[in-house]
Amino acid sequence: MPTNSKNPTLSLSRLQLLESIFRNRSLSAAAKECGLSVSGASRQLSQAREDFEDELFVRSGYDMIPTDRMSELEEELAPLLARLQALTDKDDFDPSKIQKTFRIMTADNGFIAFIAPALHDINQQAPRASFEILNLSPDKLGEFLREGRADLAIMPRVPAAADLASLPLARIKKHIMMRRGHPLALDLIRNGVSSLTIDKIIQWPQAYTNLTPQAKIFKPEAAPCHLSFPYLNSSPAVLLDTNYIDWVPESSVKYWERIPGLISFELPDSICPPFTPNLIWSRRSSGNPENVWLRSLIIGKARENYGPAPEAEKTEQASRSPSA
Repeated sequence: MPTNSKNPTLSLSRLQLLESIFRNRSLSAAAKECGLSVSGASRQLSQAREDFEDELFVRSGYDMIPTDRMSELEEELAPLLARLQALTDKDDFDPSKIQKTFRIMTADNGFIAFIAPALHDINQQAPRASFEILNLSPDKLGEFLREGRADLAIMPRVPAAADLASLPLARIKKHIMMRRGHPLALDLIRNGVSSLTIDKIIQWPQAYTNLTPQAKIFKPEAAPCHLSFPYLNSSPAVLLDTNYIDWVPESSVKYWERIPGLISFELPDSICPPFTPNLIWSRRSSGNPENVWLRSLIIGKARENYGPAPEAEKTEQASRSPSA
């Protein structure tokens, strides 16, 4: 048999470092996560490059970009490490030992509705767990989850991909919000919410996030004017001193109504149907104890705040619903 002159020195710690660099796109961040000095991590990476006879990562600005070979290795590496961790943890998983940074893709309302309410329990159980909230980019969601650049995502539409898993979090209704002295608010207080129609709404300037497909409900040009912005929670500053009306998920209403001078009215389903945000993750992380723990806390808090799990929305409905 031919002999191989190489003497690979692969170790579990080195594989963990490679997987961490892949997720963090940073050698220093991976070194911190793995409990290594930057120089020690650099030596480990140099040895791994020799073992695999490939650069594995190339630097681009501040980022460490994986080579094609490293991307191929990652497909096997992440589930392998998850299985090894499960074998060593057995039933002794202790969240207080977690030191990783969890990355979650979501809009600001998704954070307010589902992540912020769980943070108290998360901090109590895992005081050294950190979080990074990533901008919600639906076109990159699948890529980020597959590559480990995000651990979870929250949005209504689940990409049609066999390697992604999801669970519905809540059924969220929409409200319109405006200043308390707004003529429409006075009309609805006097005549009741049952008198609300789309024609009444679009008589006034419209404010909404550009994640909300208002054009599915009315043509923006039908209103006197409109204002769109990238964040759901930007408009209270606008509503207080103008006649703008904003379309707000009920999960944000309870925060906004703490601001004196604002009032909201629930929209009937005939004008704007409810939507269902989903918690989405890569199937390769399904058995990872840390990710299982985090998902369970987020889902549990959603059930506590919004009731039993809703049925999954049809793709067509989810695709036209506002993002959480």
